[in-house]
Amino acid sequence: MTAIAEGFQPTMSYSWLLLECAWAFGKELDRGEVGEPARFGSAYHWLLAGKLTGKKRSLTRALKAWRLDLQAAKDLRPQVNAGYSYFTGWLAENEWNIDFTKTNKKYISIEKALALTPGVSARVIPPHDKDHRYLGIASDEIAGTLDYAVTDPRLPLLLLDHKTGEEDFSRPLGKSQLLTIGAAMMRLYKRKEIILGVHHARRRGMPKIYSEKVTLDELKPYEERLAAALRLIGTGLMRPGPQCTWCPARNVCPARDSDLLSNAGEVLNGLTAAGGALSAKGLAANDVAIIKAPPNAMSVEKKLGLLFDVVRKAEVLAKRCRAEIRDAVIASGGILLPETPQGEYLTIREFEQERLSKGGIIQAYGVMAGARMLDKLRADGAIRKFTVQQLWAEKEK
Repeated sequence: MTAIAEGFQPTMSYSWLLLECAWAFGKELDRGEVGEPARFGSAYHWLLAGKLTGKKRSLTRALKAWRLDLQAAKDLRPQVNAGYSYFTGWLAENEWNIDFTKTNKKYISIEKALALTPGVSARVIPPHDKDHRYLGIASDEIAGTLDYAVTDPRLPLLLLDHKTGEEDFSRPLGKSQLLTIGAAMMRLYKRKEIILGVHHARRRGMPKIYSEKVTLDELKPYEERLAAALRLIGTGLMRPGPQCTWCPARNVCPARDSDLLSNAGEVLNGLTAAGGALSAKGLAANDVAIIKAPPNAMSVEKKLGLLFDVVRKAEVLAKRCRAEIRDAVIASGGILLPETPQGEYLTIREFEQERLSKGGIIQAYGVMAGARMLDKLRADGAIRKFTVQQLWAEKEK
C-alpha cells in the first residue's frame, strides 16, 4: 500500500469524520491555530502522563509549550492532582471488581502510538511529530495514540482515554475514536474482548471514569465501515451532514459551495451594512491601526471584533468564488471568457511549481535517513524558522 505522506491525515481521533465523509483526508488544509480548550487538554494529558509514569513534568513548561495563561495554571494544577488521585483509585476499585494495579509495569502502556489495518492487524509505530503527523502510514491504515492501557494477559484488556471537554462521555462505545483504538488493541495483543473507558476530567469539575466492554466480533462491522472509508480517500466522494460543523476542511469543501454562493448576496449585504456601521462609528478601512473611540460609541474591541467577522466571511466567500469561476472557465474549454466591470478578461494560466516538504522527504528516504537529511538542511540554513503572529478567535478570554 502507498504511504500517505501529504495532506490531512486520517487518524483515530478523526474516525468520526472519516466514517461520514472522506473528502478532506489527503488534502492540504490550513488547520489554523488550535484553540485554548484543546491546548489546555493537551497540557493536562502531558502532565497526567508524567505523574502516571513517575516522570517529573513542570507546570511552567506545560504553560509555555501550549501557550496557556495564569488562569489555566490555576485550573491545571488542582485538576491534574484530582484526576491522578481518582484515576489510580479507580484502577484499584471499580465496577468490574478488578484490581488493575496488581500488574507489572511492563504491562502498562502510556502514550503508545498504534496503526490499525481494520479487520486485519495492528502494529506499534513511532510517536507523531510536532505537527501531529504519523510517518510511514499506509493508505489502508489509520494511526493514533492511546493514553493508558493495561495489557497483562492475566487481566482483562483495559484502555482508558483522557478527556477534558464538555462533551458527554458517559457511553464510551458511542465514541468512534475509542472503538478504533480498541480494535487496534485487541488485534495487537490477540485478545477477544476489551474494557473501553473514558477518564473525563471536565475543566473545573470532578473527574469521572465511564467504561464499557466490547468484543472484537462486535467491532467487526465497525472495522468494515472503517476499511471502506479509508478506500474512499482520494475518490472525491463527500457526504455533507452534521459533521461539517467540526470538519477542518469546512471552509474549502466543494459540498458547501452551493450554500455559500447562494448566500453570497446576503453576505455582501452584510459587508455593506457592517462597513457602514464601522464608518459611522469612526472606524475607516484605511485607518484600522489608529482607532479612536468617540464618546457614546461602540468600544474599540467591538469595532475590531466586527471588522474581523466581516473579513472572515469575505475570505471564505472569495476562496470559494474563485474556485467556482476557475472551474467554469476550465469546463468550457477556453470558450468562456468572463469580463470584469473594469474590462478585464479572466483566463486560466497553467504553470508548474516545485514543493519540498518534510513529509515528502520522509516518504522518499525513510524515517531515519529522512530525519538526518532534515537535520542537515536545518544546520545548513536551508530550513529556517520564523515567528508567526496569527490572529485567532478564542471562545475564552
